[in-house]
Amino acid sequence: EDGQMNYLIGTFLDHLLVRDVMETDAPTIAEEASIHDAARIMIENAVNHLPVLAERGDLAGIVTSWDIAKAVACRYGSLDEIMSRSVVTAAPDEPVTEAARRMEERSISALPVVDADQRVIGLISSDAISTLIGRCA
Repeated sequence: EDGQMNYLIGTFLDHLLVRDVMETDAPTIAEEASIHDAARIMIENAVNHLPVLAERGDLAGIVTSWDIAKAVACRYGSLDEIMSRSVVTAAPDEPVTEAARRMEERSISALPVVDADQRVIGLISSDAISTLIGRCA
């Protein structure tokens, strides 16, 4: 049964590119912003992932709702202290199946989508992919 489902998923998603599935209006935050600002943006936009932008506008890191919870518990003061700097990203022209495989391998639930200059142009999440799979099943 798993093999059949994987076949269906692969067949359905194989022709889709990340740009077809990504959220293009995903919120971001400046690197110098506060943890409070990050929490507010996440709540206002109902998101769990927030790409962090460097001063020149390229991707500097990512902060998650889990990072915010840890920051509160440990009394961290700045995004710099809690954000992940080694960010796994996706390219807009890569197959959705490749992005999904990377998320599964790394046990992460979203990837910032970046252009050639490392500027964030969207976000692809496992939730968005699950929604697509639900439509095909």
